[in-house]
Amino acid sequence: MIPQKLRDAEKWCVSKNKMPLDMYALSRGLEWGASTKRSHPCYASYEKAVEMGRIQNLPVTIYLDSQETGYYMIDIEPACPAKIRRGILLALHDSIDYLERSLSGKGYHLAVRMDAPEALTTVKHKKWVEILSAHHCTFTMKEIDFQTAYYDDFPENHVIALWDEDVNPDDLDAKRDHEILQALASPLTPKAFYDIIGASRTQIKTAASEPEEYKKALSTFDGRHADLFNALCDMIYDKTIDDFNNDQSRWEFGYASKMHYALQKFSRDMVAADMTHYQIDLDQAQAVMLVYMALKQMLPPREKHKVIRNGLPWLLYTSQQVYIKTFGPSSDLDKK
Repeated sequence: MIPQKLRDAEKWCVSKNKMPLDMYALSRGLEWGASTKRSHPCYASYEKAVEMGRIQNLPVTIYLDSQETGYYMIDIEPACPAKIRRGILLALHDSIDYLERSLSGKGYHLAVRMDAPEALTTVKHKKWVEILSAHHCTFTMKEIDFQTAYYDDFPENHVIALWDEDVNPDDLDAKRDHEILQALASPLTPKAFYDIIGASRTQIKTAASEPEEYKKALSTFDGRHADLFNALCDMIYDKTIDDFNNDQSRWEFGYASKMHYALQKFSRDMVAADMTHYQIDLDQAQAVMLVYMALKQMLPPREKHKVIRNGLPWLLYTSQQVYIKTFGPSSDLDKK
């Protein structure tokens, strides 16, 4: 059963296609992303979320804050090697209060109790494991016991060499993988495990600062723009790179296009809900910056993002070009 301390939190909602839905808007027939930064309560109790989920046939979701609840969630992906998954389960055995299968049936969600709760951010290692904190977490309610999770055996989870004589010792990724596997050989505190995964992330530097025109747009942002940014980050883009013949730039362009259309819809929905304090007239620079910031947050980093095009970081250039193509030039920015 989901730990009582999580069920007691008043940060529950439901999700559709993995997007957490604002309960206030949903009760009025609207669908837009839930956010902790809204000026109205968009979450509800666990019981109300379960009831709404039953009516809408949607799974329940919590906005999980480790400092408030004393828990973080681990999302073990289907691609995670069996030896890593088993190492995680054993290393954190005494701190795992809840286990369930993911929607695919080959991944796992773990609720991990922290003895000394603190503010954490979400971290991810490759495509194996993600630690969710200050983040929305969806529950499938497909609870399983520890033994079942440990002995689950999927053939594709074994096809990986974490460290052997064929691996170049100078390969930093391989060395990190080996260090993680070694660390999982002994019991770990939840915080120690979090630090290990956090240290394994590959960081990428920002290509360049935004030009002055877009910096000025940032200075006009208020809480409403933060809500729109969060809604964009919660948006689901169901296209894959395969849909674009493995062209990652075209896939990112499509992602940006959906974000720009969604941005306009979110703004209209706020007005339709008679929430006059949310009415907002976005100009081009604001829209381009919001989508750019959301793309930086949601897209996996790659070398192309370091490229400067027409004086703009690649993703800012992408957002600008998508806006121009979608809505046409509408400001002096395009004439420069």
